[in-house]
Amino acid sequence: MPKEITYLASIYSSPFSHLKEIRYKLACAACAFFKQETDFGVYSPVVHWHPISIRYEIPGDFHTWQEEDKKMITLLDSFTVLRSEGWEKSEGVRTELLFAQKLRKKINWLRLLEPVPYPLELRYKFKFLD
Repeated sequence: MPKEITYLASIYSSPFSHLKEIRYKLACAACAFFKQETDFGVYSPVVHWHPISIRYEIPGDFHTWQEEDKKMITLLDSFTVLRSEGWEKSEGVRTELLFAQKLRKKINWLRLLEPVPYPLELRYKFKFLD
């Protein structure tokens, strides 16, 4: 059993479907890192909802999922920000981080150790930041 379950916040929204797909795969790789390299459980709304939103044509923007995301942040033990390119400009990540801080959740910072290659590979190296 994991010692805690963390909410993984990662950039997703884009008008370009190929960029959403890259961001989805990066979030998948981060979830695999949690499973293989840590004793954390992880929940990623991007990993959970991206395939469903594509298949059933549900909008993939932050405003569609905001209330549901807040509920999950409230329920989970901690909050992790995946610091991939552009994360600091993401309205969703910024809003979720502020909400997690308001709830006094433990905040973890996860950094990708290598630039994202194209075409996207599913193996990456990550590191928690102090």
